[in-house]
Amino acid sequence: VREPFFHKARMSAEAVAALHPYFSVESKEFFPSEYDEFLETQTRLIGGAALNFELSPMIYEVISDGSFSWIGGMDDFLKWCKREYNYTEGRPFALFQALSKSMFRKKIEATKHSFVFFDVSTKGTIMGQMIFELFDDLCPKTCENFKQICFGKEVDGRKLHYKDTIFHRVVPGGWVQGGDILGGSGASSISIYSD
Repeated sequence: VREPFFHKARMSAEAVAALHPYFSVESKEFFPSEYDEFLETQTRLIGGAALNFELSPMIYEVISDGSFSWIGGMDDFLKWCKREYNYTEGRPFALFQALSKSMFRKKIEATKHSFVFFDVSTKGTIMGQMIFELFDDLCPKTCENFKQICFGKEVDGRKLHYKDTIFHRVVPGGWVQGGDILGGSGASSISIYSD
């Protein structure tokens, strides 16, 4: 949902469907982590060329017998639209960028959860952004503690924050562990509650 190319593909497919009544569109909006799970499941289900696919969006056609016809990514899909339906997408890319921001905000708001983010950098170069969904309804104190440290809350005269902390453990293709704002090794902890 955060990817402009997803919205370009969705709107192109909807435009083709409006011109061809037998053509129907099913698009699914995901958070990045949800898309990773979907991609893994679908690539195994579809097989073939899909097995090496890692981009967004993933586009395939479901044939009337329930089988799949692999199309590919955004460029492949636009070529397919032109070849199969003589459709060319001409709307400005800025539209899809604006839609991605708007739809991402709506998806976040619909969860009724809080979200915070880290800008991750190494040696001064920004590598990307990590977005955290906080399940305030299940763990209110833990979530509030994490959120306030993200904001740089001052407790007992000391500003608590994650800025310039390190990931002290990284599992490639899995997860990262960090957040030790005192020692950086993962052995120490502190909270906004001073307990």
